[in-house]
Amino acid sequence: FSRMDVLPTQADFEFTQSTTYTFSAGPRMLVSPQLTLGLTGGFSWSEYSENFNNNRWTYFLGPMVVWQASTLLNVQASINYTWYDVLQTGTVGDFSQPSGIQANITVTHRLSNRYQHSINYSRVISAGYISNATTIESIGYAASYQLSRRLVPNISFTYEHGYDSGGTSPERFDAFMVRFGFDYRLSRRLSTNFSYAWTHRNSNLVERTFTRNQVILDLRYDF
Repeated sequence: FSRMDVLPTQADFEFTQSTTYTFSAGPRMLVSPQLTLGLTGGFSWSEYSENFNNNRWTYFLGPMVVWQASTLLNVQASINYTWYDVLQTGTVGDFSQPSGIQANITVTHRLSNRYQHSINYSRVISAGYISNATTIESIGYAASYQLSRRLVPNISFTYEHGYDSGGTSPERFDAFMVRFGFDYRLSRRLSTNFSYAWTHRNSNLVERTFTRNQVILDLRYDF
């Protein structure tokens, strides 16, 4: 069970303020030491504080697999069918009832004790900004090299293509992102990631075409 709140900090974006409750569950079966199969299903409820976007129920169901093909190759994949039950509570002008396949697959290859890389493909149907839903397909490549016991530099490249389900101004966009940085282990349980990300996005809506520079600092504690 999870709860997610969107809390805008500027008045212009108050129409995005919302709360989403999600419940999901499913079995996992260890078929062999190298193979795990499972099934995941669930539902969520999203409610907006203003009547611009539509409130909605979302349902999803599908299988997953984790396959340790060899000591050097790992495959993780999941797929589900997602469908929306949209209530026409807003003025966004999107009368669609989105549905479709969501998928994620990551193949990780360890070339040596220090270097590993991975390729990922995903298709996600998520809440729209000015629509009922936005579908985003992405493909990415990531690599990391362990310089020392504490320091691990990493880099990634990601391409995205997305489109809205409808609305008065449905968006279609393409985006490319480069991110590089390093993980640093401060102690046995505490670690940090410092990275820089550059993103360029082309949209059919002129006001939503942009280039973005981000500096990111994450702190993680393993209990």
